[in-house]
Amino acid sequence: LAEHRQVATAFEAQAQQGMFQRGRRMLQVATYSFDPSIADMLGPLLVGGVVCIPREDEVLTELAAVIRRFQVDVIDITPSVANLLDPAEIPTLKELRLGGEAVTAAQLARWTSSSSSRRSSSPLEFHNSYGPSECCVTAALTPPLHASADPLNFGVPVGCRMVIVHPDDPRRLVALGLVGELAIQGPIVTRGYLNNPGAQAK
Repeated sequence: LAEHRQVATAFEAQAQQGMFQRGRRMLQVATYSFDPSIADMLGPLLVGGVVCIPREDEVLTELAAVIRRFQVDVIDITPSVANLLDPAEIPTLKELRLGGEAVTAAQLARWTSSSSSRRSSSPLEFHNSYGPSECCVTAALTPPLHASADPLNFGVPVGCRMVIVHPDDPRRLVALGLVGELAIQGPIVTRGYLNNPGAQAK
């Protein structure tokens, strides 16, 4: 259950990180059942940005053409969708954020080296992000990545705190490099699950 205070706090923190900027044109491509769709629509509007909403059939078959036609500055998509795009075909794009799936080394290399193949005066900023639905879409974001960055790095906390805890005891932190579970705390964490006690107990 995401309440107004969690959503407002999360989007304010994300705007302070530069995820939403006045005048920036963001393409809304996520299906409405996928939580990034909320950020794609509300985030830009909160700061005076522009939301570009294409027809669903265009997203599936003509995504690069849609990005060019709308002169999109920013897109937040999964790595699988990014695989369908050719960096050279989208010269207006200023920022690409990937989330929802792990980024591979090949994807990192492809997008961070794309500036030389793009017909654009500005380099493309490539970011990796992470955020469960329970944290109002984005809980972590990388600074712009370069080709030698670790593709599994999903960034620093945005509007929250993160620690890695022991899988059997959430009160025990684990040492750097050991396996654990990610615990997120802060005002962006939602209150719980509506009418779902099993999920709430986890």
